[in-house]
Amino acid sequence: SIIHSIRYRLKAKGIHESWDSVRKTMQPQIRVTTTMQCQDGRTVHIRKSSQLVERQKVLMDALHLKHSAGEVTRVYT
Repeated sequence: SIIHSIRYRLKAKGIHESWDSVRKTMQPQIRVTTTMQCQDGRTVHIRKSSQLVERQKVLMDALHLKHSAGEVTRVYT
């Protein structure tokens, strides 16, 4: 399972936390979408991820994952 794989990779880096602990640590990581009306009548949707705290960075590094969940995106409609 994916949970087993994540915990296996964390243990290989000396991180012996329960799955519940990992989930609680990563839970504050969010992605926010802001929607605004432009002067020309179009609507822009801007999506951005929150910044990681140090403990989240440690887990992401151990899993060889980027610190950002995604780039800032802008979509005009």
